[in-house]
Formats: sequence, C-alpha cells, structure tokens
Amino acid sequence: MDLKRFQRNIRFKLTTSSGIAIWAIFSLVLSGIHITKAQGTFADLSIHNLHDGYLIVRFPTYRGKIDTLTAMISRTTDEGTKKRLQKSLDDTKATRDTSFNQYVRAFKEKYTFSKAAYFFDKDARDITTATYYNWAGEKISLRDIEKSKLFYLYFERTEDSKIDAMVIYDQMQNKLRKPFPNNFAQSGFNFLFISISSDNYPAWRVGKMNKRLWKYYNEVKMNSE
Repeated sequence: MDLKRFQRNIRFKLTTSSGIAIWAIFSLVLSGIHITKAQGTFADLSIHNLHDGYLIVRFPTYRGKIDTLTAMISRTTDEGTKKRLQKSLDDTKATRDTSFNQYVRAFKEKYTFSKAAYFFDKDARDITTATYYNWAGEKISLRDIEKSKLFYLYFERTEDSKIDAMVIYDQMQNKLRKPFPNNFAQSGFNFLFISISSDNYPAWRVGKMNKRLWKYYNEVKMNSE
C-alpha cells in the first residue's frame, strides 16, 4: 500500500470513528430528553392521583431495638447492666410514643393535600393485610381506601446524603422521582431555627411537605389549562 492510500484510509477511519462518537453522544442526549419528559409526565399524573387518593403514613415502632433490649435484660444477671438496659428500653419507647403522637397531631393539623391514614412498620411485610387507622385512631378497612389511588410515606434515609427524610412511594412501591416533590429531609434555612426535639418540628416538617405538594399540583394544573 502506498503512502497516499494509507493516509486516505487513516482519515476515513478517523472520520468514521468521530461520526460514531458524535452520533452516540447525540443519541444519549435524545434519550435523556425522552426520559426527562417521561418522568415529568409520570410525576404530573402522580400528583393528581395523590390529590384524589390516599397518603398512607408508615410509622416506625422500633420493634427490633425493643426486642433486642428486652432479650438482653432477661439474660443479664448484673443489676447495674440491667438498670442501664432498662433505662435505654424506657427511653426508646418514650421516643417512639412521643414521635408518633407529635406526627399524628401534625398530620391532623397541617396536611390538607389529600386524604390520609397510617399503619405501623411491624405490618409492612404485607401491606394488603396490615391494619390501617384514621387520624382519630380508629381502624379502617383496606377495602374502603383501596378504591382510591394509594401512596405511601416512609420515614427513612435518602440514598445520596443518608439523612433522615420522609419519602413518598406509589402503590407499586416505586419511589416517586423529580419533578415530583419528594425526599422531605431535615434541611433548609428555616430548619436551623427548628430543633429536632421541639414539639414544633413535626408540624413544621409536615407543613413544609404539604406546601410543596400543593405548589407542584397548582403548577401542573396551570400548565395543563
């Protein structure tokens, strides 16, 4: 092969490779646009479904920790150790009960975006057989609420920053993605003035979530008109 032919082949290969690379980048951009649009459409539908449906709050019972402490107390023979474990057990139960009562009051007073109910995480293995309650503490039948679209709110840690957050899932247990407002975490400028241990904190947190849900719902509604 002479030098000129060799140079032409090299230029052809470089041009072809560059074209493939450019097309691959362009395809990724288009794919990203389609995914973003799909997420936006799904989020728009979800916010309407939540507004017309039910938000089911799953409250933690600290069952694992309580069972562990109870077992340790029953096994120990040292009175000092038993006393410390008992105090830890009592503190855990008090934290659970205080948090539950504060959040029940917060949802009753601050949450207006949709109908809502709650259940406990000890029943979470099968949400179809869990016991559900209204905010008055009365048992309600799943048959009465499953006629509506159901969404679930869990107290958990965010995937990225690992901080405590209230996270909303759909009925199929898929976490709702942006632009749907989600991951209501312990952050923000106003949070600096609210103590986590304060009675006002659950009300502030639920109120913040309620405000963001209404804001997104009104934006979606306005854009669709």
